Amino acid sequence: MSPVGVAAFARGAYRCQVGERSRTPSRQSAVIMNTALLLSSLFLLAPIQGRRDAPKAYKEKVSLLAVMPSDLGDDWKQTHGLVVDDMEDLSGLTIAEKRTLRPAIAQFRRMGVVGMADFSYDQKADINMVSLQVLQFQSVETARRYWSLNYQSPGWQRFYVPVDGLGDRAFHSTRSDERVVLVGNCVLTATQFPKGTHNERLMQLCLKKLTNPPSTSSP
Repeated sequence: MSPVGVAAFARGAYRCQVGERSRTPSRQSAVIMNTALLLSSLFLLAPIQGRRDAPKAYKEKVSLLAVMPSDLGDDWKQTHGLVVDDMEDLSGLTIAEKRTLRPAIAQFRRMGVVGMADFSYDQKADINMVSLQVLQFQSVETARRYWSLNYQSPGWQRFYVPVDGLGDRAFHSTRSDERVVLVGNCVLTATQFPKGTHNERLMQLCLKKLTNPPSTSSP
């Protein structure tokens, strides 16, 4: 597993635990967290704008969402990432990986994450690197609660701007080339270094797979 996969896994677990922007003194953190929880309850009751049908949960394996490097371009290659299709089955991880990721895995389980993947790609002829992280939650409601706590806590407008036409809700970071999308019971985060639009292309390709999944249950 690459450092990118480990970092993405740990970053997601930390967000589950405290929220990305709640790193403040304890008293202020409590106020922010209480406010975020209130916003979360309101968010869960609010209708999703721009969609007439209720969001559907993705039930297939997250590994099926991997994008072929050739879909990004002829000069792209996939680097080692991390895929856990079932948080209760870690047989695909090495002993060292299990030891390193044990705290993150435990936190993910408590927060209702059932599958996780980090897909990373490099451009052979350039220094472009893109990464897509997928968090699959046990339900649409759990995913929306995570989204509310991490991306719509007080002051979120300083960090993200809304993006129309992607999933149920989508934001783009004001500080980096990070795009995050909520769709059904999944939260997707696409990043790129250096700046560019390849991560947006990667996000579009993954969303297409997620909303039109190949069934693994058919004979």
